[in-house]
Amino acid sequence: MNQPQRGRNIKLLGFLLLLAFAYSGLLKYDHMLTGKNTLVGIFGALLGLYICSQGAANILDMLLFGGIASGQRASLRSILLWLAFNVIILFIGWLVIVQGTIRFTAP
Repeated sequence: MNQPQRGRNIKLLGFLLLLAFAYSGLLKYDHMLTGKNTLVGIFGALLGLYICSQGAANILDMLLFGGIASGQRASLRSILLWLAFNVIILFIGWLVIVQGTIRFTAP
């Protein structure tokens, strides 16, 4: 069964990082974006989950089908940089989830 591999889509991950920083910045400077904490919290949690899902999918794809398992001709440095970038994506997504959850549960 040949399934197409996911490419290294740095543009998408960069755009998601910009969205995460924009969300965090807006929360810092404008405490009530929509007037309701629940809406802002739901949006933040969903955004964080989507960001984390992209990073996790890239890591799993790399580990299961990519350079490490299949012996693809990528340098070790390239593989480690891609892994580190996706771990950073996961961490930032997790922070957005925490911010959204805190906003969602705030009175």
